[in-house]
Amino acid sequence: MALKTFKPYTKSTRGTILTSRAGLWKGKPYKPLTSANYSSKGRNNYGRITSRPSFNWFFIRIVFNFFNFFN
Repeated sequence: MALKTFKPYTKSTRGTILTSRAGLWKGKPYKPLTSANYSSKGRNNYGRITSRPSFNWFFIRIVFNFFNFFN
């Protein structure tokens, strides 16, 4: 893979280096290395994650430590 550099015509092209992907595999992926794609991934129809608790563990830890400080 070769590196493609750009001349600094603009601020965004200054220092820009891209890799050439001409030598990469263009076929289908090797099947034993792939995994199943579960479409929902624990989300409901609103797109919110429902498979794990949605409350704030950071806040619960602070409250727990506050009350254990006096014991």
